[in-house]
Amino acid sequence: MSEEQGVQGVASVLRLGYSGGSWGRLFFLHSAAIGVSLFMQAGHVEVKFEPLGRKVDVGRGTQVLRAAMTAGIAMDTPCGGHGTCGKCRVFLSGSVADPTETERSLLSEEEVARGMRLACQSRVAGACTIEVPESSTLEAAYQILAGPNGAASVGVSDPVVRKRFIALPEPSRDDAAPDLERVEQALGAVSTDVELMRVLPERLRDAAWRGTFVLYDSRLIDFEAGDTSGACYGMAFDVGTTTVVGVLLDLVTGDQRATCSRMNPQTRFGDDVLSRILHATQEPGGLAALQEAILDEIASMTQRMAEDAGVALGHIYDVTFAGNTTMLHLLAGIPPRALGQVPFVPAFHRGLAWSAADLGLPIHTRAGVHIFPV
Repeated sequence: MSEEQGVQGVASVLRLGYSGGSWGRLFFLHSAAIGVSLFMQAGHVEVKFEPLGRKVDVGRGTQVLRAAMTAGIAMDTPCGGHGTCGKCRVFLSGSVADPTETERSLLSEEEVARGMRLACQSRVAGACTIEVPESSTLEAAYQILAGPNGAASVGVSDPVVRKRFIALPEPSRDDAAPDLERVEQALGAVSTDVELMRVLPERLRDAAWRGTFVLYDSRLIDFEAGDTSGACYGMAFDVGTTTVVGVLLDLVTGDQRATCSRMNPQTRFGDDVLSRILHATQEPGGLAALQEAILDEIASMTQRMAEDAGVALGHIYDVTFAGNTTMLHLLAGIPPRALGQVPFVPAFHRGLAWSAADLGLPIHTRAGVHIFPV
């Protein structure tokens, strides 16, 4: 097994259409890797995915969705893999597990008899072939968009990050509108922060009023000289107890540009979540040390992926983190004490929406950071 295969499968979460303080649709884009934790299990079997012809070795009992992750197959899971949307339908042949109650409630008897299962619910019982319909893949969430000259391009429906190159009319005696009003005449109503407003007037004039506006939902987060509309990237990380996996994604084309996997450096504070909870709560500065360890590793992985893909760090505008409840608390620097005590109550359940500056990430200062719901 190659080094590339010997990493834990990552579910990179893309957030599309977040607005008004509520989470929009969530998708998983799965990286091509075979998990270290899976590799260490006994009783591995071969799973073949059609029509892509990809083969992976996973342990018996592995979730089909997790196996798809390791094969680098992007499946559409709007419900986050909780078995409520029924989108991740696949056909299994060979060693097929009995359907779960959730599958019976979402699939017809005829579909179950034909071997249809939900990837987020079914598990690998033995060597098998899994057919993944196109309608179950993340690509189904992308659509062909017509360009200004009628050319076709691949885009994301309602992307959260948008870049628009615009040539604004320069102020004159007949048109003395304020700078922000002039921008809004082209973009529509936007909000921004004081830091950007302090530099925007000079940037507009230095660029002769021609440049690219970067929008995050309805928030203006930057103005870049020239046409940089094609340079728009996002990242996602799966923060596991032992392994961290990241993916760099082109938000314009939907292409995966780079991946990176590392061991979670928090293992030096304890191999399991309980030992890390104890370290965070009982050791002076324990929580800060755990957070610093994981954020430093993520920063290093970010720089590596950007370098591999030839992407400027300042053109990364969105990051999403998935992981178990304890890992996400430690990542966010939220005290995890209650997670180690009955009734094991987390500090948050809905997703958290922050900025890159809140975590000190080496990407665009106003990039959005989303911590997946726990």
